[in-house]
Amino acid sequence: MYAARHNPPVYYASVAADCSRWDQPLGAPGSGPLAADVAAGTLPAFSVVTPDVDDDMHDGTVAGGDKWLARWLPVVTSGSDYRDGRLAILIVWDEGGGSGNDLSHVPLLVLSASTRPGTRLGEPIGEASVLRAAEDLTGVSTHLGTAASSPSILTGFGLR
Repeated sequence: MYAARHNPPVYYASVAADCSRWDQPLGAPGSGPLAADVAAGTLPAFSVVTPDVDDDMHDGTVAGGDKWLARWLPVVTSGSDYRDGRLAILIVWDEGGGSGNDLSHVPLLVLSASTRPGTRLGEPIGEASVLRAAEDLTGVSTHLGTAASSPSILTGFGLR
């Protein structure tokens, strides 16, 4: 089941109308918009893929989320965009044990053809570093908010 909370742009009046034009259902791992773009090697420069509430590990279960990833990751990593180094996959959880100003630790997994398996960064990063990576990888010239002063993860994960 779709949940608008998984799609932050719908909350911004200036872009909300575009969501219906750009949002795509995933389809199934063997068919549908995502599988077709993977097969054709035509994935967009930036995309957010979010499971529905049955598979998101928030409303669903960890086992269900793992199963969803196990179905989709082989599809995406088998495509030429990934194999030829034009695609980085960042899997990040959106919440941990902290709240307010308390630190929260959440996993961030980075997969790419140029990232060595088992790579770890030596410093903590925050969500602004993930935003900075997305901005840098897509050629955004002006960083939003604290992304400008946040450490880059690109070199550490072999993405540059």
